[in-house]
Amino acid sequence: MTREIMVPFGKRAFFPGQLEHTNEIFVLLGANYYVGRSAKQACEIIDRRMAANAGEMRRIQEMAEKIEEKKGMATELIKSKKADAEKKMGV
Repeated sequence: MTREIMVPFGKRAFFPGQLEHTNEIFVLLGANYYVGRSAKQACEIIDRRMAANAGEMRRIQEMAEKIEEKKGMATELIKSKKADAEKKMGV
């Protein structure tokens, strides 16, 4: 697939040219490996990656909630221990 365009050359000059392979996109597979895919295939790859990231995000949010819960329990325990120590010292 090709497309006719005007290619900029400097600030004021344009020349006629063609874009070739306009439906091809390079997709990163990992470790600096790229593969050429069609736009439709690239969109499918993006959808799969977004779904995987959404699942990972949910898992991380659940972990953060558990950490906050433990933090609250630890804070309460510290306050309780501090209050007990103050009672023993008669403060």
